[in-house]
Amino acid sequence: MKCKFCLAEIEDDVTVCPLCGKELEVSAEEEILGEEETAEKTEETKEVREKTKKDRKGLKIALAVTGLVLLAAILTGAVLHFTGVINVKKWFSKQDIFYKDTYTAANAKVEKRGNKVIAKMGNQVLTNSELQVHYWNTVSDFILYNGGQYGSYYVKYFTGMDPEAPLNTQVYDKDTGKTYEQWFLENAIESWRRQASLVQLGEDSGFEMTAEQQKALDNLPETIKQQAQTEGYSDVEAYVDQYYPGSSLDGYVQYNRLMLKAMFYYDVLYETLAPSQAELEAYYTQNEAYFKKNLISKEDGLYYDVRHIYIPIQGEPGEIQGVEVYSDEEWAQCEAKAQKVLDDFLADGGTEAIFAERAKEISADSYSAVNGGLYEKVTKHSGFVDSFMDWLKADGRKYGDTGLVKNTGSAPQGYHVMFFCKSYAIWEYEADAAVLAEKTDAVLKEAEAKYPITVRYSKIVLGQQENTEATQPSQ
Repeated sequence: MKCKFCLAEIEDDVTVCPLCGKELEVSAEEEILGEEETAEKTEETKEVREKTKKDRKGLKIALAVTGLVLLAAILTGAVLHFTGVINVKKWFSKQDIFYKDTYTAANAKVEKRGNKVIAKMGNQVLTNSELQVHYWNTVSDFILYNGGQYGSYYVKYFTGMDPEAPLNTQVYDKDTGKTYEQWFLENAIESWRRQASLVQLGEDSGFEMTAEQQKALDNLPETIKQQAQTEGYSDVEAYVDQYYPGSSLDGYVQYNRLMLKAMFYYDVLYETLAPSQAELEAYYTQNEAYFKKNLISKEDGLYYDVRHIYIPIQGEPGEIQGVEVYSDEEWAQCEAKAQKVLDDFLADGGTEAIFAERAKEISADSYSAVNGGLYEKVTKHSGFVDSFMDWLKADGRKYGDTGLVKNTGSAPQGYHVMFFCKSYAIWEYEADAAVLAEKTDAVLKEAEAKYPITVRYSKIVLGQQENTEATQPSQ
């Protein structure tokens, strides 16, 4: 930190500047958040983050409760609009995001400060360890949003940010000098605030969780441990550190507890927020020009949600005019293998949950396998082969329908084992999401005024990604 009188660089916890001798005033937020920490005897050299992982997402607990999927989008993706700086200074304390030029530190130092409370709102507190998860998820969401499966090159091309370079050295806002590190931190705190607001609103309303919901919270450490083992980690702490450097198992549990509690209350709140058909019609009519500008109209048809397990064909193909061609026998063997997968699935109960687990285990489509073979919002523009789309659009298609689809149009060729989830009007979905987001924002805006947030920037430190070869954890 800097002395506010002579601007000399001094230790974070110093109360009297050693150069000018003036006493440094204790800020209001530090009085609220607790007593000053004991000054450390030695200050570790600050390091900049050399790499950031291309694809990284935290553990997502799948819950079959109305409204939770929409909430996930509102609380995470909707926080980052990527079109400008989110105006959050109005609820900050005397300090702001520019308090430090860089928040990046050695991971050992960040972990040591993991239990330090760095923000408070109502009864909710944010520790430095939990912050790391919000921060890295924010970075990951930005990279995935702008680069998709194509990675760093597209992120740099579309945004100018290089995911392979230290974020604290790249300027996000030329007018203010705000770095990408500061911007991501700003958004990470906002992400926490939105979740914490819902939890606080739930507490104030007297909301009580069901026995099943409480069990999900109680089982979080074991759930995370099992997820780590699924990903090939024998040490759950190493699993957390791989994706959220500077955090810990406790911080990761805190993050997921907050998210789940927010989701549970939102499921109740959703009943009062969900727009009626009349509201959707009125909203679309009012914003029709905007929708059509974004190529959304009532004539656009349906979105489809589907799960699949891909079974690639085996053998040595021939070639006709540059196209790989397999023998009838090889195709028959592939079909028989796909049929057995389908038959075994149906014999074992035939539920969507079972299908999702099978997809994770055996599907050759690694992109969707991590999410149980799920593809959402599929349209004719999604790039799927005609046979895949024809199966989805068949008359009378309903939830739970299964079947096999032959695919000769991709590499590798093979068979899709299909499980139909649902179809829904594109314009209704987009209007519903927009109305729901506006209503949720209004609720959170009221909470923002009711529960002022205090942020202790002097105590924030961020970890740094040391291994860029990590893969994204399963959802």
